[in-house]
Amino acid sequence: MAKFQDATIDVLWRFPVPAELRWRLQEDLLKQLEQLEGNSALTTSGLENDEVKELVATGHYRLAKIAAEKDDRDLVLMHVRACLETRSEAVQVKRLQEDQLFQDWNNDPEFQDLYTEFTRKESDE
Repeated sequence: MAKFQDATIDVLWRFPVPAELRWRLQEDLLKQLEQLEGNSALTTSGLENDEVKELVATGHYRLAKIAAEKDDRDLVLMHVRACLETRSEAVQVKRLQEDQLFQDWNNDPEFQDLYTEFTRKESDE
């Protein structure tokens, strides 16, 4: 079910769908995934831990993009941090720095500190 919902959200990004709808659907999916993490339901869901991690990272990335569209710096920072904390290969510092929606914050000290912190962690792994 989670993969289907993620694919649906991905399709909605390609059409002029209101940000509020994309936000609500993404939050719902993240709540479902949080319930699966570290739970026996994970095995019955048909998802592997790495798949859940990737879906969570992608979800926070999408929420950060919606927050960036609204120019909500604090919300962008929160979701960028949550995205990077998953340590998913799907979304890493370089991708965030190169994304046009986040480029306004590349010189922001808090974003720079966050990127530096996770760049080190990525290279340690």
